[in-house]
Amino acid sequence: MSEIDCPWGNTVGKELTMPTYMYMPALKDLIEKFTDGDLPASRFIHGMVHITGGGLSKLRELISQRRDVDINVSRSHGLNPQDIFWLAHRDLNLSSEQMYTRFNNGIGYVIAVSEEKGAHALEILNAHFDAQAIGRVVEGSGKVEIASKYDSNLLTF
Repeated sequence: MSEIDCPWGNTVGKELTMPTYMYMPALKDLIEKFTDGDLPASRFIHGMVHITGGGLSKLRELISQRRDVDINVSRSHGLNPQDIFWLAHRDLNLSSEQMYTRFNNGIGYVIAVSEEKGAHALEILNAHFDAQAIGRVVEGSGKVEIASKYDSNLLTF
C-alpha cells in the first residue's frame, strides 16, 4: 500500500507521527520537583491524560469519579492543530466533535495541576517541550467543554 501525500509534501503517515515526544522525562522532572520529603507530588498534580485515540474527549478521565467539577478548554491557547488536522477537518468534512473525539489536535498530553502551581509546572515542562495552559477546572457537574479551534462550536462531553 502506498502512502498518501499531503499538499505540502509530507506523507499522511509522517504527519500523524510528528512531532513525537517522550513525556516520561518531563513527567519525572515535574513529580520530583513537586515532591517535598514525605509530602507527595499528588498534593499539586491532580491527574494526567495521554491524548491519543479519543482526542480531548479523554479529559473525562480526569473527572470520571467527580461530578462537582467541569473542565473548560479554551480556544485562545496557542497549541494549534497541525496542518494535517485542518486538512482532515476540511477535506474529509469532519465535524469539530469528530475531530476532538478522534485526534489530539496538537495536544499530546494534559496534566491537571493546582492553580497555585500552574506557572511553576509550565516552567518545568517548557524545559522539555512547548507547554501551555489550555483551560481550567471549575465548579460544575462533571462535564468537559471544549471551545473548538475549527469553528465557533462549544463541545460538551
